[in-house]
Amino acid sequence: YALFYSLREVVRAWFGKPVVDYTGVVDERTAQQRIKEDLIQDSFAFVIIVYHTLCIKCFQTFRCERFPDGQDYMFFVPEVKCWTGQHIGMVVSASVYILVVIIGIPVLI
Repeated sequence: YALFYSLREVVRAWFGKPVVDYTGVVDERTAQQRIKEDLIQDSFAFVIIVYHTLCIKCFQTFRCERFPDGQDYMFFVPEVKCWTGQHIGMVVSASVYILVVIIGIPVLI
């Protein structure tokens, strides 16, 4: 729906037609202003909804549990042994993601 709305705004701006909302009020902002404001609002909504889930998933990579056989396995992916090839790849990926996205983006904002 958001894509359709944005495309509609671009077409209306292209042909110079005023945008009238559902109450019949003419919106005097330019299409670029409306699209920019909508994009910012949608981005914040995405961050609020998705950011926390991604944080939790990244830190789950480091959680290991000792099973009865004496080996450590990832808690959320029990078929992966901790600190072996596959797990180390996951830890490196999660660490980079934590540094860039979880820490980096809030610092930039």
